[in-house]
Amino acid sequence: MSFDPTLITLVAILGVMVLAIFAMFTWGHYHLRASRLPEATRHDDIRERLAIATDEFARKQTELRELDQKIHERDRFAAEAESHQRRLEEIKLELENLSDSRDEIAKVKNDAAEVAAQKAELQRELDELLKKLADVRAQLDPERIAELQRRKDEAEHELNRINRELETVKTEWEAALRVNRPGFAGGCFV
Repeated sequence: MSFDPTLITLVAILGVMVLAIFAMFTWGHYHLRASRLPEATRHDDIRERLAIATDEFARKQTELRELDQKIHERDRFAAEAESHQRRLEEIKLELENLSDSRDEIAKVKNDAAEVAAQKAELQRELDELLKKLADVRAQLDPERIAELQRRKDEAEHELNRINRELETVKTEWEAALRVNRPGFAGGCFV
């Protein structure tokens, strides 16, 4: 439950005013009664009433100080809650940014895996072609040798292209890791 400081101050002021009105009423009532009493009893009654009024005033002042203290505590708690709310919003934003980065890293990993699979397939094809080329050379068929040499050159050219693409994907992947993980450097955690 939240208390408005002005409302609490207004209540305290009204309390003091009620106390003042009560004191005035008591004082008027006392004077009315005092005018009817003999002189000797007036002084004893004044001291007693003054002590009661002083005690009541002190009690009201204590209550007012306690209310002020509660107002200050409430303001401090509200400021702390606002600070925590701002920090929570910052953390949510950081998590959203990390999610995007994780998706990007996963995509780069998938791309690298696909390129590596293509490289392995082309390497297998190249090995087969080299075997066939060796067989053909053994048979010394010049046209067959030229065809196989051309296919070998194409396969090597494609393999070189895929190797360059794999290096590019690997470099992008490592860059993405460095951007998203400050403790990651050179392919290993520091």
